[in-house]
Amino acid sequence: MTENPATSKLAFPSDADYRNRIERAQAAMKKRGIDVLALAGIDIHRFFTGLNGLPVTRPIWLVIPQDGKAGFVSPGSEVKEIRARCGTPVAAKWVEWKEPVPAPMTHQDALAKHLERSHRTPA
Repeated sequence: MTENPATSKLAFPSDADYRNRIERAQAAMKKRGIDVLALAGIDIHRFFTGLNGLPVTRPIWLVIPQDGKAGFVSPGSEVKEIRARCGTPVAAKWVEWKEPVPAPMTHQDALAKHLERSHRTPA
């Protein structure tokens, strides 16, 4: 059986729904004193951002700060796909090979650098 999208009663989440999910997570983080969440997994990505259909061969992190915008820490090879499939930005990328410009060499390095940059206390 196939569904006709024009007459289907199945409702897909909107961009506002994804924003509300992230805002609810941030409110819960504040309540519990959690500064940042770094989450990986296709179901988590789909729930919070609508990102769907990427391979899971290398980690893609969704970083949700207590305050501010959520963003992905992704392999450089997936950046274009993430940008094409959802509205959540790629905040940092990591690569496994040398590039002509300086870049983190592992996903752990990229995640650590992004967390360090985004959580510095202004002097």
